[in-house]
Order: sequence, then structure tokens, then C-alpha cells
Amino acid sequence: MAHGVDPNSCEHTPEAIRTTLHRRPDWLQAFEQEWLSAAADFACATPGYPDEVEQTVRRMTEDDTCPIAT
Repeated sequence: MAHGVDPNSCEHTPEAIRTTLHRRPDWLQAFEQEWLSAAADFACATPGYPDEVEQTVRRMTEDDTCPIAT
């Protein structure tokens, strides 16, 4: 077992990411490009995947920190 690990760190992670992306919107843009590029590579093998990726990116840019929620 690791010592000095904050057991609540995962709860703080979305807010920390959001704060960082507000300070560095260029990081989000670069991430979007990389994500969409990777999605294009898998689009042929997975029907509907590009739509799912597009919806996830849209939710991220609208400050929704939980892309799994419906």
C-alpha cells in the first residue's frame, strides 16, 4: 500500500482539470484534435464511434466533467 496518497484525490481531479483548461484553452484544442484524429483511425471498425467522440468533446467544452452521465 502506498503511503501519502490522498484517497479523495479523484474527487478533486475534474475540478483541477477544468481549472487548468480554463487557463490554457490551447491545451483543450490540442486534445480535441488528437482525440478526433485517433477517433478517425477507429471509425471504420466501430460504427457510431465518431458521433460518440463528438458528443464527448462537446460536453467537455461545455464544462460537463462527467462524459459518462446521460
